[in-house]
Amino acid sequence: MLEQERARAREVRFDALARAVAMPLHRYLLRRADADAVDDILAETMLVLWRRLEDVPGLGKGHVTDPDSVLPWCYGVARGCLPNARRTGAGSGWWSG
Repeated sequence: MLEQERARAREVRFDALARAVAMPLHRYLLRRADADAVDDILAETMLVLWRRLEDVPGLGKGHVTDPDSVLPWCYGVARGCLPNARRTGAGSGWWSG
């Protein structure tokens, strides 16, 4: 049961993080990539955030109360996902950078 409680607490933390950063990250990515690629890059970014949830500075143990405390780190993750998307989409004409 303890493992289930930990898994649920992790899901709650990620949900709070996702609610706080999804729209700002989407806008950030729209300025750096073609609109057709943004959803895929955002999905990759959110996957990295899920995997590295314990590393997100300012997240704490509960709900995100201050998006400004987590956004800089999340922008860095999104910035790191951009080259990956660029490599996989090379030649398709979607890159606006």
